[in-house]
Formats: sequence, structure tokens, C-alpha cells
Amino acid sequence: MRKPAQFAAAKVPCYWRVELDRDHKPTVHEYWLNADTHSYFPAPLHPVHRGKLVTEVPFPVQIDLDALVGF
Repeated sequence: MRKPAQFAAAKVPCYWRVELDRDHKPTVHEYWLNADTHSYFPAPLHPVHRGKLVTEVPFPVQIDLDALVGF
């Protein structure tokens, strides 16, 4: 809870939380900053990424999350 609040106060536009799911594969939770409330909300189109992270915000990126297993 503390880090998202710190990032929001610093006006960081996007926040990703990376966790391992039950199968020990990376899962990315994508959040966007609400400028009015200075808090994060889940990305509206695709808030949770499994297998592959694809987003346009804050810039276009594609990451094969399954390829990260074993690093």
C-alpha cells in the first residue's frame, strides 16, 4: 500500500505489480494514475497480464512473461 501511494504522490503515470501465480508464472497487474484523486485504478482494457504483457501506456511494449521463467 505504501509504494503505490508514494508513486502516485510523485505523479508516476503507470504502476505495474508483478507476482507469481499458483503455477509460479509471472503475472503483471497494470494500474493507471487518476490525476484527480492521485490514486491508481486497474487499466480498463486489460488490468491483468498472463503469458504476455501488451500495453500502449505509458509507451508501446510487449513482453513475453513466460520467457522470464527461470531467470
